[in-house]
Amino acid sequence: MKAFQNTKQSRIIAAVAAAMVLLAGISFLAYRFQVFGAVKSGQDRNRSQNQALLLEDASTDTSALQVYWFDGSTVKVRTIYDSAAEKELIKHIHGFPLKEADEQALHGLEPPFYGIWISDTEGWDLTLAWSGGVWLKNDGSVYYGDIDFPSIWERMEGDEDTMTVLQFPNAGRLARYNPLFMLKSEQVIPDCADGVSLSVEAAADGTLTARIHNNSREEFTYGEYYSLQKQIDGTWYTLPIMEGNVGFPDIACILPAGESTEKQYNLDIFGPLEPGTYKLVVEGLGAVFTIY
Repeated sequence: MKAFQNTKQSRIIAAVAAAMVLLAGISFLAYRFQVFGAVKSGQDRNRSQNQALLLEDASTDTSALQVYWFDGSTVKVRTIYDSAAEKELIKHIHGFPLKEADEQALHGLEPPFYGIWISDTEGWDLTLAWSGGVWLKNDGSVYYGDIDFPSIWERMEGDEDTMTVLQFPNAGRLARYNPLFMLKSEQVIPDCADGVSLSVEAAADGTLTARIHNNSREEFTYGEYYSLQKQIDGTWYTLPIMEGNVGFPDIACILPAGESTEKQYNLDIFGPLEPGTYKLVVEGLGAVFTIY
């Protein structure tokens, strides 16, 4: 009887010991998962603060990559068509840490400015602008992140072209903080020419209603493209488009002689417009209006 009791006690002790070992194992695994989760979470945060916020969706296999340089008067762009070279440049950019910033960081930025353009995996434009350690993405997000852009530009090999400041990446957003990104108009654009005139009838809720009058003896052909100018200290400046991925249908509209037509134009693509005097420009004709 005593031997049976000893055996029973031994089994109980063994069972308790096994349970403790199992509990310890579970606790250790839980700890490992907790640590792994914290590390992964930290990695995800770092990733969201770096690659995912800049060029993660860039399609290097289907799109060329352009690097821009703007010294305050001239915009130059160099284009890379080699996928491997694009990937190497993007990898280099992703190697620099980022820190989230707000729009106030865009105040006071001075030339030179650098920019990047490439298409994403869905074919939409993906653009970045950089100056003085501040990044600006085309979705409006801003980050602090230093990088040696001058050396990147110097090492760039590819076709080089000259463009207007309106074509600089994210020029529409940068123009709110630096007038260098507005293009000074070198000519006076009339509201009437050769019997054709343009007038503004209403401006409300981001939509401009205008009318084209054809008082000539010939058909007038016009397209869907339009631009917007703002008068600053008596001088007209063309505003860059603020919103990304804006396109104009490449079609021709015909207005017969002696007729007129009403057209509506979206002003929201130029971003929030402050009170002032503006001019809608369509096919070499301009119509002045005021925003109060």
